[in-house]
Amino acid sequence: MQRAVQIAAIATIVVLWMGAFFLPASLAGEKTRDGRFIAYDDGTVLDTKTNLMWAAQDNGSDISWKDARQYCASYRGGNYSDWRIPSQDQLAKLLDTGKSQQAKCHKALKIHLATKLINLSCTNVWASEKSGFYIAGYDFSRCERISSRASNTKFFRALPVRSHVAPPASASGKQKADSFVSPTLGAKFVLIPAGTFTMGSPVGEKRRSRAEIPHPVTISQPFYMQTTEVTQGQWRRVMGNNPSHFSSCGDDCPVEKVSWKDAEAFIEKLNRMEGTDQYRLPTEAQWEYAARAGTQTRFHSGENLLRSAWYYHNSGSQTHPVGQKTANAWGLYDMHGNVKEWVRDWYSNYPSGSVTDPESPPLKGVRLDRDRRIYRGGDYSGNEQECRSARRNYTSSESRFSGLGFRLIRTP
Repeated sequence: MQRAVQIAAIATIVVLWMGAFFLPASLAGEKTRDGRFIAYDDGTVLDTKTNLMWAAQDNGSDISWKDARQYCASYRGGNYSDWRIPSQDQLAKLLDTGKSQQAKCHKALKIHLATKLINLSCTNVWASEKSGFYIAGYDFSRCERISSRASNTKFFRALPVRSHVAPPASASGKQKADSFVSPTLGAKFVLIPAGTFTMGSPVGEKRRSRAEIPHPVTISQPFYMQTTEVTQGQWRRVMGNNPSHFSSCGDDCPVEKVSWKDAEAFIEKLNRMEGTDQYRLPTEAQWEYAARAGTQTRFHSGENLLRSAWYYHNSGSQTHPVGQKTANAWGLYDMHGNVKEWVRDWYSNYPSGSVTDPESPPLKGVRLDRDRRIYRGGDYSGNEQECRSARRNYTSSESRFSGLGFRLIRTP
């Protein structure tokens, strides 16, 4: 009996010890709140309005833009590895002209921040945007967007930011299910949270295109995305045939050699079969946001494409069954390589400023030479440049070639 009591006591201690380490951040790590901001004891601050997580403290001294970018990329607050330099628009959302605090770098200056949980040691913060020799920033003393030469350091600070990936609550206050399975396809979909990210490629990215202008994009609503590309077996269940060039690869390999119009026909029929209108192709912005899953590197796996993709270096010149490579942080497989993926939009130039839920207008009435539908992600024959998260390509909506497939999203 005494031994049983001792064992029970030890078990209780173990459970309590484990709880201290494994309770969610909102219970174990929350330090204090200030309106919409939550400070955690790991040195991070969450803005619940924008779903952005900030470092609680800037770098603490004058810094150039180049060094600021490096500082933000190497920051590891909360043990996260996807910190980055913020956009000008993201910084602007921290402004509150009705609040002020003393600037530590100059007694005559005040800083106007929406919260005291973020500690700025001076007035100016570098942003990610670059135009010629000038770099964007934000002045929290004068409450305005500014630009300066990259070599300037006086009064400038680095403040890391990242996209928080916790699934948001619904309007009813209940959390949406974090996954969904299509009864017709048997395909799993995961919930992609709303958030803001920098679309396009950083100026220094290897083999980038000038068309990949970095700009802040907000995805205002969560959505479900298929964890893999549509497979040959799933296509056959809906359409009754298999158009794939690599049809001998099997039902678990991605369907390919389908045009954009073919994909739309598949979606229309699937919606009818399930009595809904919620399945669709992702927009280009939704696709890149989901592919990055909070990262700003060339691939969601950093610089190591072998772990996350079938491409020319390892594919043997053919497609492979889906879901064999490493998934990204949101559980999505094959966002790089295997097959290229159609998106909903047709090709147009990126804007220079921030946008919310960007989407191409309908092509009705537009010249046929503007029928340039975008596909993303690269394929089994593509090189590293073509498989990058930011890479854009387009072709006619009637084009069919091996290595061109798609995946679905579904609105909650």
